[in-house]
Amino acid sequence: MSAIRPLCPEVKEKLQSGVAISGMAQCVEELILNSLDAGATFIEVRVEPSSWKIRIADDGIGMSLEDMRIVGER
Repeated sequence: MSAIRPLCPEVKEKLQSGVAISGMAQCVEELILNSLDAGATFIEVRVEPSSWKIRIADDGIGMSLEDMRIVGER
């Protein structure tokens, strides 16, 4: 039996995608989509291009501790 198993459907539904991020604009877009997926109605974006820093703050529900445990499992 292989040690690698497919994710259960509940976890698959919580994943956005397996997209490779090719630039800062795409990174900001993905982070905003994550906020929207979390049910955010307010999203604040701060970008510092010179230092490649991006900060997203939102009022979404985010992930529970149990969700984090599942995501962290191989």
